[in-house]
Amino acid sequence: MAMLPFERSEYLERLGKTKQRMAAAGIDVLLVSNEHNMNYLSGYDGYSSYVPQFLMVAGDVDEPLWVGREMDVGCALNSVFIDHAGIVGYPERYIGDPDLHPMGCVNGGGRTADLASNWTPNHSHRTPTASCSGICRTRSSSMPAPS
Repeated sequence: MAMLPFERSEYLERLGKTKQRMAAAGIDVLLVSNEHNMNYLSGYDGYSSYVPQFLMVAGDVDEPLWVGREMDVGCALNSVFIDHAGIVGYPERYIGDPDLHPMGCVNGGGRTADLASNWTPNHSHRTPTASCSGICRTRSSSMPAPS
């Protein structure tokens, strides 16, 4: 269980206000990559801004999805208010390889909108896997895994 500086209701209120502004601006899904904003919205207290990481906030989903490197999943598990099923790690091999990029794995090869539209609060990834396709799949069978 995460040791949070605020009650869960505070984070949900912050997300609610964010989603109101998203709706007013016509934004369905917001990717939050600044670590301070990630902390404000989820409680994430990691120091990994030198590698790709983000929260995916969808207007019609209660909790955001946390995405970061495999090594930082433990920190997320211990610092966010998000259900642990909403924490996704990508393999370390995606860092520093000129032919790979972590977001290419996480967003399904450029299909972030597909990931967001098929993502549900019952996201199925509790622990990272060595397979990118294992990370990118959601419970929805309509989203293809990256090739």
